[in-house]
Amino acid sequence: MLPPPLAVSRPLVCALQACVVAGLLGLLSLATHTPFLFPALGASAYILIAHPELAAASARNVLGAHLVAAATGWVCFRACGLEAGGTTLVAGGSWHHVASAALALGATTGLLLALRLQHPPACATTLIVALGFLPHAWQVAMVGASALLLLALVRLVRRITPLT
Repeated sequence: MLPPPLAVSRPLVCALQACVVAGLLGLLSLATHTPFLFPALGASAYILIAHPELAAASARNVLGAHLVAAATGWVCFRACGLEAGGTTLVAGGSWHHVASAALALGATTGLLLALRLQHPPACATTLIVALGFLPHAWQVAMVGASALLLLALVRLVRRITPLT
């Protein structure tokens, strides 16, 4: 009689999937000198990998919410008179940074609700952009590309390492 197949726990498989996805996005970031891996994607990856059944895990919600959030954060960043290469909230920042973050979070929340985009990690994206960590207009498109890459990579690793 053959031994039963190796049973791997769901938490371990999900952890390995998250590690692979983050590693691949990180390597792409290093190779291209472009920040395709940024903090909000960690929460998105968790939802996609651990809870793919949630509405927040749909491609429409992930991609749409991150794009809306990045664009809103960038508009608020510029509207508050902030520029790329300037200070950040904790390094010489001012009330402009606070206003940018507050306006971006409020506007993003309203827009996501109005557009019926359910993906809470996007609110971290809007703060990242509004506080100047991704201060260039082209980085809004990069956020969208990152979300698309995340969706594709998670789909790939889930096919390679299915949960049983």
